[in-house]
Amino acid sequence: MAEGAINRLPEKDYSKKPRLQHGFHGERSAIRLINPKDRIDMKRYHRIQDVLGNQFTDTNLTERELIQEVKDNQPGKERTREALYIFGVSGSQGVEQDDIGELQGWINVYRDEYASQLKEQGKIPEVLDENMVLNVAFARLPEAPSGQIASGLRQVCAQLSQIEAFNERNSLKVAPELIITAYASNPDSEHVLNAAGFKNKGNISLKYEETGEIFNYALYALDWQELNKIMHEKADKEILSS
Repeated sequence: MAEGAINRLPEKDYSKKPRLQHGFHGERSAIRLINPKDRIDMKRYHRIQDVLGNQFTDTNLTERELIQEVKDNQPGKERTREALYIFGVSGSQGVEQDDIGELQGWINVYRDEYASQLKEQGKIPEVLDENMVLNVAFARLPEAPSGQIASGLRQVCAQLSQIEAFNERNSLKVAPELIITAYASNPDSEHVLNAAGFKNKGNISLKYEETGEIFNYALYALDWQELNKIMHEKADKEILSS
């Protein structure tokens, strides 16, 4: 990835005008947009891509293209790339003082391109509108404290039904038929998904249309009741301890 474009960005000062971010009671992190005009945010985003070699993002992008990717995939923007949304996970509780508000990882949201294959394998209802099947992917800074990404994922999922209901129906009513999937290939990812209310739906073989290759994953799907239970328990614990 070519160097230069990110280092030329200014380092934003949030001391007078804090970042816009959202955090639920009882959660260890907050969620927000990644600022494509902030050098620190983009350096961290860049580092996540390089260190983890994440399979969900094109690692051959130049820094300028990486900045544009973040710009393109924010709520309210016309989608020009694969991801619907890119959420930043922001340090809140459990991080060092200097890391409060700083990027700990990201959560990408996609239309699940394998929805038709999930139908064929009986993993989702045949009659379900495939636009109502979303897929989440996530990555974190290696030094991010435990629990930050799971906390962020819970909060992203809690917001998604309302965001998608607004986009599809121009209203803010919840879309209860929304299915959120994730494909796990390692124990760390499975741990995050379990902590965010996802349930293991068994192993699945998926065919990559571009190459024809077959890959095996553990399929996870969000259990909305479990998510609500976890978030309510965490909120109650915080309120009772205050």
